[in-house]
Parts: sequence; structure tokens; C-alpha cells
Amino acid sequence: MIRGLNKVSASAKKRTLTAIGNIFLFTDVGNEIGMAQGWSAAQIDTFHMDMLAAIQSGSLKVRSRLTGLPTVPSESVYQWVHPDDVNEWLERQGLAYRWVSPNEPVPSDIVTPETGTPAWSLKPTPERLPGYRWPLYQFLKEAHTAGKKCPKAQHVLDAWKLSTPMELKVIQVSRSNELEYEIQTGTKKRATVKQIQAVIKDLLAE
Repeated sequence: MIRGLNKVSASAKKRTLTAIGNIFLFTDVGNEIGMAQGWSAAQIDTFHMDMLAAIQSGSLKVRSRLTGLPTVPSESVYQWVHPDDVNEWLERQGLAYRWVSPNEPVPSDIVTPETGTPAWSLKPTPERLPGYRWPLYQFLKEAHTAGKKCPKAQHVLDAWKLSTPMELKVIQVSRSNELEYEIQTGTKKRATVKQIQAVIKDLLAE
């Protein structure tokens, strides 16, 4: 059992949750629980992987972002969970703490209230997307479809640590993460957070 508070609540912290009604991205929920428990980044990463394993096995129920009804887990890292389902799963694991949902509407900078569409967009699919650009473009496209705020480079690396696209690898370099990838010649290269952020900017529509 992981020791910690009996009730998880991050009300004293600035919330950065992506919500549709009362369902939330599981990674955001994991972040909140981890912050409230005072866990390290490594502990939160491990908890994310535990949650993902529970989702894939069916132990932690996921919901449709459109209807809020239980649904089958997809291959996407964007898995939506309901507070009741998260707390039921925590209870079955014998853990004392629970997560308290803020039950707040989505911030206006994430989804516009008129259309439910994000306030950012991607360029049309480029003809050439070498290296890690293709999986990055697909990741951004999924985020846009999910109505999520445009991911930052670190958010991409955090997600890819849980579910890494083929031929890519997130590695630890000093105190930061970098992306290792292979180019057509077979040579392995690395991209820093700053370099990935520059590519994200290049893939966005003006």
C-alpha cells in the first residue's frame, strides 16, 4: 500500500485538468493524485503505467468522451475516466486515498464553448514527415480531436514514456528526457524538449 493522505484533493493547487462533463484524462488524474500524495516524477510515471495497465486489462473502467458511457479501451493515450471508477479501482487495490473530482467546466483556453473545438489547428498533412515527425503529427491530431489544449513537448514525452511509438525511445539524459529516433540511413539521433517544441510549432497552422 502506498502511504499518503486518506483523501486526494488538489484544490490548493492550480488545476490543469482536461474535462468533458465529469470525465477526465487518466494521465491528468494520475498527476493530481501524485501531486497530492507528494510523489516524485518517477513515482507519478509508475502510477500512470499502473493505471494504463489497469485500463488495458479492464480493471479500471474507461468512458466515451462523447456519451460518458463505459467503452472499450482504445490504442490512444487519451483514455477518459470517471471519478467513481477511479476510486472504485483504488479501493480494490487496498489503497486508503481517494480522488476528489473538481467537477469544473473545461477552461475556455482549451475548448471554445460555442463549437467544442480547440482554439488551435494543424497544417494539412505534410508530404514528408521524416524521423519522429509522423508520430508527433498523429499525437497532435489525436489531441486536437479530443478537444485538448495543444500539447507541449514535455507532455508528448510523458505520454510516449507510457506508450512509445515504434522505432522511438524516450531516454533519460541528466535530469531531463530526450527522444531517441532513427533516420533513413539507420543512424540514431536524439531530440531535446526544445527541439521537439520547435517541430510542434512548425506543424501548427498559422
